[in-house]
Amino acid sequence: MLKTSLLLVISSLVLTCSNNIGTSNLLHAQEKVEGAPQPKTESITIAAVGDIMLGSPYPNDSRMPPNDGRDLLKPFSAILTSADIAFGNLEGPMIDGGISAKCPPPRPNAPPKCFAFRMPTRYGQYLK
Repeated sequence: MLKTSLLLVISSLVLTCSNNIGTSNLLHAQEKVEGAPQPKTESITIAAVGDIMLGSPYPNDSRMPPNDGRDLLKPFSAILTSADIAFGNLEGPMIDGGISAKCPPPRPNAPPKCFAFRMPTRYGQYLK
């Protein structure tokens, strides 16, 4: 599960977008007027990641990351925090308890046939 989580984060896509919409028409118009001010070209950086699942204590703690998940995003934090906008798909709810209405209780020594994800609410600080 940890390898899967890291692969999902590693597969993040970082895009640079520019707000040059309509700039080419403006440039052509300004070329005709001598001394016209040049348009400002500003850019924003967007970091977009895929599914985010930092670990799930459902149905038990066997799918929880080491060090309570504190280190999962460290290799990518510079990329994500340097972006003007960063977003990802949270692949499950952040909740500290409860029973899944989706999945029946797991049977001893039987592989799960249903997946219900949840992350501890304390993991919100890592995403922040």
